[in-house]
Amino acid sequence: YSGGPEGTRDRSAAPRSRKPSIGAQSDGEPDANEWVEVSTARSFLFSASDVGRSFRVEVEAVKHDGSHLFGPRLMKTEPVLSAPPPAPKRPLLAAKDAGAGGGVRFRMLTYNILAEIYATQQMYPYCDFWALNWNYRVVNLIRELKDAAADIMCLQEVQADHYEKHLKPQLSDAGFDSLFKQKTREDMGGKGKIDGCATFWRRTKFRLAEHYGIEFNEPARNQAQAEAESDDQEREMLNRLLKDNVAQILVLEVLNRVPRQHRTHASSICVVNTHLYSAAKRGAR
Repeated sequence: YSGGPEGTRDRSAAPRSRKPSIGAQSDGEPDANEWVEVSTARSFLFSASDVGRSFRVEVEAVKHDGSHLFGPRLMKTEPVLSAPPPAPKRPLLAAKDAGAGGGVRFRMLTYNILAEIYATQQMYPYCDFWALNWNYRVVNLIRELKDAAADIMCLQEVQADHYEKHLKPQLSDAGFDSLFKQKTREDMGGKGKIDGCATFWRRTKFRLAEHYGIEFNEPARNQAQAEAESDDQEREMLNRLLKDNVAQILVLEVLNRVPRQHRTHASSICVVNTHLYSAAKRGAR
């Protein structure tokens, strides 16, 4: 329900509906008659004219035969905020003497994009909540990745569901093929809410020849069993080493128009992408 837009009607005059009902009010804390219905659709997109208004959603559940199940349930939002300012463009610094050799020239990027499951107000209390929101960040992340114009991109803290829904399809449209390796963690909750590493390569420059996934938990267990002199020492080693870290190893074949027999440089490169747990308190990484 909304207060004021032309073409809407007062809630008290609206017929009862089993569809979701969305409304808003202009300001203050009005009584029920000040709420005006603005939509009965399943989704509603805010516009600039809604800034400063609070919205209320009313939902009623029905069975397949149309009979009442429960409800209505009401939920009211905080006032709608205006769109945040565009993120500043980050200057990228090129490494000195990059590409000075006579080999294949390509640009490489590595980026920890901060998974949504870690982007909390508790972890980043100094950051505005809207800036931590994934829907805001993903637009800026993809823009920044495209602006970097890299040929190979190694990303860390890529959430599984975000890779499938956002990064993979949008960067594929931009000319990249990719692989994703999920952490071995199994206690992070819902499907897709586990992060990992993702590597992207420009398909006009490279072709995937080989790839391997490394899970560091397995060699950590083997090392602890082989070196520990007691059960307590083994538990201490496992507590330090079992961090669900993974790595991607890719062998990329360089796509070169020069016939293979006339090439003077290596035709393949090996790329490794990993994200290792930080143990700074213990004096090591």
